[in-house]
Amino acid sequence: MVSTRSRSDDDFFGSRKTLKLPDDLRDELKNPLGEVVLERELSGILRHFKKVVSVGDQCSFTLFKMGFTPDIAVVDYMVQRNDVGTMREQIEKIGQIVINVKNPPGVLTKDLWNAVKSAYQREEKVRIEVDGEEDLATLPGVWLAPEKTAVVYGLPNIGLVLVKDEDDAKMKVKNVLTHMN
Repeated sequence: MVSTRSRSDDDFFGSRKTLKLPDDLRDELKNPLGEVVLERELSGILRHFKKVVSVGDQCSFTLFKMGFTPDIAVVDYMVQRNDVGTMREQIEKIGQIVINVKNPPGVLTKDLWNAVKSAYQREEKVRIEVDGEEDLATLPGVWLAPEKTAVVYGLPNIGLVLVKDEDDAKMKVKNVLTHMN
């Protein structure tokens, strides 16, 4: 596998503390970064990876109710802009370590980026709780993913997306990150 990570993680940010998603990239991110998978197939697939990251409350809850605890779960306790309600109790069981960050909608903060980076370096399972919106955590989740990592996230009205640690997915993410301002 040829590495797509030729630049430092911080090069995307430079001296900035945030990257804003331009309107023209929003449509691009409505397309799956990986393979859309059926929920019933997911558990069997995920067992082949060393690390599993879930981005989003519904996705994290789905994995948890299947009996599969992600190594890293990124949540904001909202599903399609509504409070998660009773799911919260189950989501809060994910992770031995909790990292809290602020991340406004439509933005990727350096704090969220660093939280994902830190979570990858830990042996324990980690829950990253986002005050704001967690959607763009998929980007550092995929870009920073070590070998044998799967990132799972939900796309509204489409389903669960499985992104494997592959150059194609990393190149798509790199393209988005380099065009964020």
